[in-house]
Amino acid sequence: MGRHKRTPPLPAIDTNVSLAQSRLLEAAETGQSVELILVLRGRVRSLGAGERWAVHRDGRRATTFATESVLSVTELGGQGASQETPAIEAPAQPSRPESKRA
Repeated sequence: MGRHKRTPPLPAIDTNVSLAQSRLLEAAETGQSVELILVLRGRVRSLGAGERWAVHRDGRRATTFATESVLSVTELGGQGASQETPAIEAPAQPSRPESKRA
């Protein structure tokens, strides 16, 4: 693989970090299941059969994820070019039967 031109760092996403940390801590302590929406920026590569992927951030660290967790992919081009693919529609989840309460 050839060398890639290093792009300047992107500005941080404006988030309330202390609120996110508090909510994650609460969910971890209580054992809650949560849905997380993350933004990962970096170079992507397949980890085999297109089912798992790795995003290499800062040229060193990598985060892995399953294809099914992707909602959208946005190209981060050089010179300000950015092209977002249409949102990926999640497959319909089978409806769960209502639990009967006594």
